[in-house]
This record gives sequence, structure tokens and C-alpha cells, in this order.
Amino acid sequence: MSGLSRAAALLALAAVLCLSGAQAASAAPAIGRGPEFRLAPGMHADALTVGRDGSIWFAGTKYGPGSAVDVVGRSTLEGQVTEFTLPARGEAELGISSITAAGDGYLYFTEPNANRLGRINENGEISEEVLPNPGSGPRAIVTAADGTLWFSEEGGDRIAHFFPAVGLLRERQLAPGARPTGIAARGDGTIWLAEPGRGGFAVATWATGSEFEIPFPDAEPNDVVTGPEGNVWFTEEGGPWLGRVTSAAQTSGRFERLGVPALRSTQRLAFGPSGDFWFTTGSRIGSASPDYWTSDLACLPGGCDLTPAALAAGPDGKLWYSTAPGANRLEPGTIGTFSPPRIMATVSRGGGLSGRRVRLRVDCVGGAAGKFCRGALRVFGRLGSGGPTLLGYRRLSFRVHTGRSFGVVLSRPAAAQLRRKGRLPVRVSVKIESGRRTSSRLVVRARG
Repeated sequence: MSGLSRAAALLALAAVLCLSGAQAASAAPAIGRGPEFRLAPGMHADALTVGRDGSIWFAGTKYGPGSAVDVVGRSTLEGQVTEFTLPARGEAELGISSITAAGDGYLYFTEPNANRLGRINENGEISEEVLPNPGSGPRAIVTAADGTLWFSEEGGDRIAHFFPAVGLLRERQLAPGARPTGIAARGDGTIWLAEPGRGGFAVATWATGSEFEIPFPDAEPNDVVTGPEGNVWFTEEGGPWLGRVTSAAQTSGRFERLGVPALRSTQRLAFGPSGDFWFTTGSRIGSASPDYWTSDLACLPGGCDLTPAALAAGPDGKLWYSTAPGANRLEPGTIGTFSPPRIMATVSRGGGLSGRRVRLRVDCVGGAAGKFCRGALRVFGRLGSGGPTLLGYRRLSFRVHTGRSFGVVLSRPAAAQLRRKGRLPVRVSVKIESGRRTSSRLVVRARG
């Protein structure tokens, strides 16, 4: 990865580490890999989660000619889809924002425009409750370790705590204009809530709560997840960044900002395959590793005209996604799994002859963030009137999404011919472990 710079500043009680200089997105977008499963005509899933039955559950709106209805559904890992339709209502009240599996055998989902909290069991039996305050706008929902549910109320600047066992709902007022969106539960029992309206976070437990601002300009946290290391990661609508909160306390934390190769901003976020954090930016998906390596962006397997609407880590160890409606919302939406493009190496001339050593530059793209480009480089060429022969060899091991110049020791006859003629046509073969074999023809020169 190139261009990372670190700058730390102490602001209030938060220690800030800023990472900048992200890679620019490639002009020729890469395409991800994985199967896609078409939903019913007009069906588009805006939320994903994994049910306790091991299925991928989705929720969204199904559009038809002159009508629309909200739907919750499930898909097997092989793409067998079952849909359950919610009661009909006006289009102004349609929309499901988030869904989570709870320990009581139900999945709970938020309906921001209908101001309802809904639930469904694995048999498809649905019930809904209208929230007590009109215009609450329930947005994101999460299941805490104790089995209770927490969700944001974007329209009312509140956080809500629901106890499924007794049907009790408690609401807590936040700062005016907070507009809470994303929510995540940490292993220590704290609930972290993004407040893009005031550029900060709320942190809550069943008994206490606090709010604080993110000490960065243009901070607009959106989606929030917790990593296995216990840190809180979030996307930012204000720019091409991911944020992280470490050493978290209820009133402060150490904030870090990672510049990523985003198109404009970052939207959806999930912790998933390869131990990475996967994010969406426009019509692309990228990943960031916990140690701050980033991947190249890639389009969905179905093409760059599709926009991911939701992400979820599946029970099969794969990253699942759903797609948003396109220009024609009557067309079927899709769900599927995403894997980054396979690692591929390219080779170019990197320098002249020094002793018996020539320098070749190797660039590696593809793969998830933080992975290594490991393999072997072989140089073939003709000496005299003979056929192609191996002229040089070396092992490779460096991070993907970076480039390095390597010295390759040529055989004595090859070095002598290059020194005598000044140039030597060669074929360079690179075989990457768990990747592709590539071959390039180029001319190495004695003087670079």
C-alpha cells in the first residue's frame, strides 16, 4: 500500500491518529467473483443478516406495476429463496432498514417510514408494533450479548432498548440533531451509536449513557461494526475514509481515520472473510485489514452497474451482499457472495545490469487487504542459437496492492551476453500462490 502517512494529535480526551493518502481507484475497474441469486421480479433487499437456522435472511421492498409491498425472506446458501409478505400499506410507509436475529427464535426488523418494530419467526409468522412516539424513524438494530435489542431512532434523536422476553421498550433521548443511524454491540456490554448529525457517537448501557464528538473535520459516521479485537469501526459519509475507535471508554477514545480508495464516501460495513473489514463505496466493494492495509476496489460479480445495498458475513465464511434497485425497479434484485479478484502480478523493467543482477519491478493487484503476493519469478531467454533457457530465478513475498523492485541474478552466460550486446529480450514468468500465472515479454538493458 502506498502513501500512508500517520499524524497524531491530542484533542480533548481523545488521541487521534490520522491516516491519509489512499490509493486512487483504478480507471479499469476490477470485477469480483462469486455466485449471484436472482430474487423475484421487483424484489430488492435493503438489509441482510444470518438467522439462527444458518440461512441468509433479507428484508426490503417488492415493487410491482402500480403497487409495492414490504417483504422479509430467507435464502439457503445455495440460493433457494422463500419470501414472506408484510401487511399492505401505502407506499409512503414502505421500507425496512435493518434486521437482526435474536435469541428468542425471532428476527426483528425496523420499519422507519411506518414507525414500527417488526418480528418474524422461521415459519414466516409476522407481527408488528407501532412505536410510542410518532416519527421515531427506527433505523439500525442490533442484538446485544444479553439477548436484548437496541435500535436507533433517527427521526426522534433517540436510542431504544427492547426486552423481547417481557415486551418492554425503553427510550433514551440524545442530543438534538444527532440523527442516529448505525449501531453496534461491543463485547463489554456497551452499545455504540453513530450520530452523523453532530459528527459523533453515543455510548450506552442499560443504566448509563454518554455522547462525544469525533475530533476530525467532516466527520459523518454511518454504519458501525465491532471487530474481533474489540474496536469499533465505522464508515464515513463525509469522505473516503473508514474510522476506528480504540482504547474505548464511555466518554472518550482514541480515534483513527484510514484513507481508503473510495469513490466518494463509504457506506455499508461488515467484518468478514480474511479477517478484514469490507466496505461499500458507490458501486464498488473494498476491504481494509485491522493493521491498515487496503485493497483495490472491485465491482460486484454481476457488473459495475449494480450497487450493493447491504453486506453481511455468512455462516459459510463468505461475504454476502444484496443489490439496490436500478433504473427499472421492477427488475429482480440479487443477493450473492463476493470474493475479490484473484491475485495477479505484472512485471516491468526496473533498472540496468549491476554485476550479474538486473532489476525488475513487480506489481500485484487483486486479493483481500493485507494479503501477500507470494510466488516465484523466472526469467527465460535465448543465448546464442539455442532455444529458450532459464536465465534467472527468485522468490517473491510482499503485500498485494503494492509494487516492488527486485534484483534477479542472471546466469553467467546471460549476464555476459547482456553486457556485450547491451540488451537482452526475455520472457518473465510469475507464478503466484493461490493466484494466476502471468507471463510478460520485455527487453532488459545493460544501462537500465
